[in-house]
Amino acid sequence: MKYFILLFAIYLFAKPQLDEPKVLEPYEIPHKFKNIKEQKYDVLSLSQYIKTLYVENKSTLDYQEKSDYLSNDITQDKYNFDVYLSGYLKTGKKISADVQNSVVYTEKGIAIYLNKLLFDRDYFLSKKYTILYQRLANINKINRKNAILIAGVTTYMNLYFAQQELKLLKEIKDSQEKIFDNTEKNVKLGKLSKIDLIASKNDLLNLKNSIILAKEKYLKNDYILRQSINSHSKKPFLVQPFMVNLNVNSIYEIQKRVLKNNSEIASNSNILKIKKLQLLSEQKRFVPQVSYYSYAGYSGGRNKLFSISSNLNTQNWEIGLNMKVPLYNRNDITLKTQKAKYDILLQQDRFKKTIKNNLIKANNLFQSIVSIKAQIKILLQKIELSKEKLDIYKGQLLLGMIPYKKYSPALNQYINNLKKLQNLQQQKAINIFLLNILLGEKIVE
Repeated sequence: MKYFILLFAIYLFAKPQLDEPKVLEPYEIPHKFKNIKEQKYDVLSLSQYIKTLYVENKSTLDYQEKSDYLSNDITQDKYNFDVYLSGYLKTGKKISADVQNSVVYTEKGIAIYLNKLLFDRDYFLSKKYTILYQRLANINKINRKNAILIAGVTTYMNLYFAQQELKLLKEIKDSQEKIFDNTEKNVKLGKLSKIDLIASKNDLLNLKNSIILAKEKYLKNDYILRQSINSHSKKPFLVQPFMVNLNVNSIYEIQKRVLKNNSEIASNSNILKIKKLQLLSEQKRFVPQVSYYSYAGYSGGRNKLFSISSNLNTQNWEIGLNMKVPLYNRNDITLKTQKAKYDILLQQDRFKKTIKNNLIKANNLFQSIVSIKAQIKILLQKIELSKEKLDIYKGQLLLGMIPYKKYSPALNQYINNLKKLQNLQQQKAINIFLLNILLGEKIVE
């Protein structure tokens, strides 16, 4: 009875409270409750990867964006207050025509100055400059994110299709091992020759070698991907299938959307507007410049004439306005204006080339996608036929009705068709992603 009372007391005082649940560490979770697939792999989707990639590059993107904004602030900073402290200490001698009246002096002083540019030729353009530079900073950020996105999508797809290739080859190798075992039995039964066994073994070894190469390719791409997001996991990634769609079917619609939404074209268009604004500024060269100035300070000194000395200590201040009206300056009148005009012409050429290059890229990608889709459609039929042929030969081989040398070409043809299909699917997916980026489509939320 005392034993049960002791157990009940331990239960009352030792049981965890409801608001303080016990949380198990991952290594404390019983094995039967663990997901076997999660034990072997880190599961990763394209969306998760791109979001993580953006997070890893966030500091660089933010730093560059802030630097772009500050470039505009620095340009407009001339309208802010300029406050500074100035001091001096000097000594000298003033020699007059009458040497006897020469004065030896020492002076010192300190003053605080406050100046401000109130108005100049860019005053009414400053807001337009700010809007254009901020817009350019936003567009440039999109371009940098697109560069990260292109690299990320390429890295992810390289790993995904390397993973699929490795999986496919392992499945075929498992099937080939059974074929080899059956061929060996039929050789012993006298249904097949030793040559058939050698050929079967050779195909099996070729598959094992292909798996070694595919695994090497997979691990290299896995390492590249984990380095891109600074992953410290020791488990290989199991990358997930992804959706890739193109919502346009006409090259004319693609051209229209490229001209409207492409960020590289938008960037060059915005730079052209800035160049035109700079020319407008240069053409206003005769607009007067008005500035405010003020200072307050203290100065002291001593003049010595013969044996007589006098102290000169003063407190002084001054405020005022300065106006500068340009009359003639060769740079302002001709050179800067001419340069601004040529800068516009150069930017117009860059703008036209950017439009042309992006339209060519979009057209090439679209035509390539159309071509690849047609090739895949034909290749799927060829795979179906080669699979049917392989299954027929496989059944006949298992019965010892045909030699292995008749089965082997069908096997290799089937494998080659599957590899071609993967290459075409990878190329099609990447091209669609690249075209969507050119169209200004949002790939990942």
